[in-house]
Amino acid sequence: MTDDFFYEDFTPGLRIDLGSVAFDQEKVLAFAEITGDKHPLHVDEGKAKSLGFEKALVHGSLVSAAAIGRLVAAGPFSDSIVAMTDSSWQFMHPIFVNDVVNYELLITSRRLLSKGDRGIIGRQFQVKNLAGEVLQEGSSTAVVLSRNAEGAIKLEALNPSFPSAGWVSQLIEKLKVDKDFEEATSSFNGAIAFAFGDDLLGIRLYKGKIIDQGRAVASSATFTVGATLSSWIEFVGRPRNEFISFAMKDKFSVSGSTYDYLRMTKATMLIMDHVRRLLII
Repeated sequence: MTDDFFYEDFTPGLRIDLGSVAFDQEKVLAFAEITGDKHPLHVDEGKAKSLGFEKALVHGSLVSAAAIGRLVAAGPFSDSIVAMTDSSWQFMHPIFVNDVVNYELLITSRRLLSKGDRGIIGRQFQVKNLAGEVLQEGSSTAVVLSRNAEGAIKLEALNPSFPSAGWVSQLIEKLKVDKDFEEATSSFNGAIAFAFGDDLLGIRLYKGKIIDQGRAVASSATFTVGATLSSWIEFVGRPRNEFISFAMKDKFSVSGSTYDYLRMTKATMLIMDHVRRLLII
């Protein structure tokens, strides 16, 4: 990929192949020298084998750092990147010296800042072996410039980005006029909350009507349904509503009153249908 990407181009659900890296001994020893991390697990194959590993291990932090290197090499951020604002990383399986791994980037969210000249995007990185098994994954947010501030503001007004306040407002308006949802919640007096990553949406219902909404409502919800942003993207990308299957696989979490959650299964499914329509992948 060589064309520069700006805020407008990073739509949730976009996947970018960042290519592969071979972690040979030269790279591992150079990283050990720069960082001072010369632990025998990384630089002494005999020691690594004595501890039960098949070969010396690549530093986990080298693998995660290489994700940013692959991103720069791919080119999307050449003229638009402003800052990386946070980062977290998980190490599920070891990566050994001389292993070749593939990097993939998924855009999970997008939020335009008030002036329109820049926005914040959510990113998930996955590191896979040649068989496609995920070895490491991480997430980070980054501030990127928009191509045109006025155009970005107009785009956001027409098509609010997931999971911005504008997007949430669209979801609420869809639910307010959904007669099936009104009927499904006609006997419910309480609050349902949804967690889109770290973003919380709560809706308070009384006899089928939404009477309040927002983060404060979510804090006292009768039950909460939540997932990581990447799980929401995966869910929406499926050809049909697979919420029950996702919940059984723990890709969605449910907390609070199990009784009310089960009683409101139909209402929850209807909400999920609207999420899928509003978040087109």
